Amino acid sequence: MAEQSGGIFLALPDALHAESFASGLIGQFQHRVPDAVALFDVLLDLVDALERADRPGQYALLCALAAIGPARIAAAARVAADRMLAGADPARAGWQLPVWLPSVGQVTPGTCRRWTDRFGETEHFLITYRYAEDGPEHALYVTRDHSWHGALWSSTLVTEDRLDKVCEEFGKQARKEGAALEMIPAREAHDALRHATLAFLEHRHGPPETGGGWPDRDFFETLSLTVHRGAALQTEAAPDVLAIGTSTVHTPSALSWQAQDAEKLHARFLASPESTRLTGPAARTLPLNLMRLSADFMGRDPRRIGPRTLDRLLGELLPASLLAPDTLLEELPAAVEAWFGWLGAAYLPAGERKAVARQVRKLAARLPKLARAAHNPMRPYIADVQENGHDGDILQAVLERRSFAVPYPGERLVEPGTPPELIARLNAQTPDVPKDREAIVLCELLARVLDPAEYPCHVHVVEQLWADQPREVWESAQRLRARGLPRERVLELLAGALRPHVRELPGGMGGAGFDAKQYLDSLAAL
Repeated sequence: MAEQSGGIFLALPDALHAESFASGLIGQFQHRVPDAVALFDVLLDLVDALERADRPGQYALLCALAAIGPARIAAAARVAADRMLAGADPARAGWQLPVWLPSVGQVTPGTCRRWTDRFGETEHFLITYRYAEDGPEHALYVTRDHSWHGALWSSTLVTEDRLDKVCEEFGKQARKEGAALEMIPAREAHDALRHATLAFLEHRHGPPETGGGWPDRDFFETLSLTVHRGAALQTEAAPDVLAIGTSTVHTPSALSWQAQDAEKLHARFLASPESTRLTGPAARTLPLNLMRLSADFMGRDPRRIGPRTLDRLLGELLPASLLAPDTLLEELPAAVEAWFGWLGAAYLPAGERKAVARQVRKLAARLPKLARAAHNPMRPYIADVQENGHDGDILQAVLERRSFAVPYPGERLVEPGTPPELIARLNAQTPDVPKDREAIVLCELLARVLDPAEYPCHVHVVEQLWADQPREVWESAQRLRARGLPRERVLELLAGALRPHVRELPGGMGGAGFDAKQYLDSLAAL
């Protein structure tokens, strides 16, 4: 890449295209290398390769990287470019460099336009710049996503030939949305872009668990240029766009929302007619969960709802976070409609309530299906809980017992040398399906190199633990664990206690000769 990029770079027509090229080059690596440490190393390798090429195009590209690149790469590129010029080769004195090279990164901001949609979910900026007082203008069209921490959502470079049309369309969109088109000070635009960039660096475009957090390559190709233009609005240092995913780059905006606010709002809802019509426990637990997701995970005031917020909350975050049995899932649609119906009546303008209510109904109807398909590895362990499925302590107790019997995906024992595709298949099996549960147990017994004659008793014990029948099996397991015995040894002892009572009985534990009392006595003796 370093060999080819120099010639391409020299052929560019002006400083704007040069900056766009440099930003795009950085962005390609950012998109392919999510790890910040590895990305820094890759970009340092690029700088070294450009310096070793020792050609005018590579030198010019290093100058552009030094002008608009992330701080750490810019510093390395600047040092590399200075070393190239300081070399002893007299041929460098005759290098033909682009006339626009001194202008790279030297822009002056112009007007800053802004409008925000009627739900306060997206904030749009159109900011113009020039390279000289009488030079041609260009602009950045930037969108922030306030349904997700106010993060930078998109940024588009607008060249001079398109600027008038984009400005006109920008105003039309504001009028269509019923929003005020504002001219804002450069300082205000600077702060907004800085906070948007920092929020993206910390939170991306969503949690990795939902699969939608990593943007496409087009987003990254304008990211360095966007950060540079944001910094050009003031003289402060630009955010380090190589720090994606770090937890310290961004101090979340002061969301005026606390746990006490959630409790007060929840109490008002429970006293409302919408809540009293609900009979299941979801009405008591769901609103608090939704408020927690909105404030803690989305950086959004839970009272501020709109299409984008609802899509993310009900279509992504809630299904991925739900750990609820099937009986409780079926209560969710009515509880969701009741909560957002009440919230909309309290906080939405009257003209927006019907559209939001339609979207809520649509999303609520899909919730049980989405929750079942969310691949939460723990949900199969509690899916069939019939009573008190809203009680976290009860669910935790069920999870502890059943995951002891059948380990979670990634913790299941397999024979050494098992091919990765077979391990993946084993981890994909769900323990709430009896055949899958037995297959998981048999794979573990095979890995533990037990006598196949011992397999039936082990399978029986796992089934007893799963069903918690008889309860004394799990009580015995807990007693043995409290003594410090490892899981495998506990299962062996439980199987050993069962073995004398099922040997040669054609009906197994249900056979006419099975003495349950003797079995329980054997468990008690462990």
